[in-house]
Amino acid sequence: MDNICDEIQVPLCIKKGSHYIIPVYYKTCDKVAIDLTGYSAQCQVRRTPDADDDADITLTVANGGITIDETLGIVYLIFTSASTLALDSDYVGTWDLFLVPPSALAFYLTGGEFKIIPSTTKVS
Repeated sequence: MDNICDEIQVPLCIKKGSHYIIPVYYKTCDKVAIDLTGYSAQCQVRRTPDADDDADITLTVANGGITIDETLGIVYLIFTSASTLALDSDYVGTWDLFLVPPSALAFYLTGGEFKIIPSTTKVS
């Protein structure tokens, strides 16, 4: 894509059992938001990128795990407390985010290492 200056790896460290909403901004090199009208997106978390089994977490617009602010070019990744609680306290894996334009093939936007950090407070 011409609009991406450099591939950016973003490590995510998530507290086990916590709810996180993570904004991912899609902008030109001049920091102008890219219009995401009609776009969809998918994010997956796995132990390894080439794992053949199902993803440990899958976020999509359809399942409510992703919302998109089309005019501001922001993709919000929504990790629920249930999804982070389901992973082991020492979980280390990888994640990535693909955007799907209305009339084109999906493309990689960002990703990186994904870690679950144990929580000290046990919320009941």
